[in-house]
Parts: sequence; C-alpha cells; structure tokens
Amino acid sequence: MNYIKRVLDLGGQLSKERRKVAQQLRNHIVDEIQNLQMKDANLEISFKAIR
Repeated sequence: MNYIKRVLDLGGQLSKERRKVAQQLRNHIVDEIQNLQMKDANLEISFKAIR
C-alpha cells in the first residue's frame, strides 16, 4: 500500500512539473511572438518613413 501511495505522490509531482514547464513554454512563445510583432511594426514604420 505504501508503494502505491508513493507512486501516486510521484505522479502528482510530475503532473505539477509538467504544468509548470508547459506554462513557462507558453509564456516564452508568447513573448517571442510579441517581440516579432514589435520588430515587424518597427520595420513597417521605417519603410513608411522612407517613402
């Protein structure tokens, strides 16, 4: 019985870590997309200023 509890505890910890890593990855992807959008906006402004 103690073995089953330990396995369930480890499974719970793993699930928490997976959620944490998934959230960090999502935040990183969102940040990168926002950075790319800002770069695109800056390029667009640069091209408009030249014309």
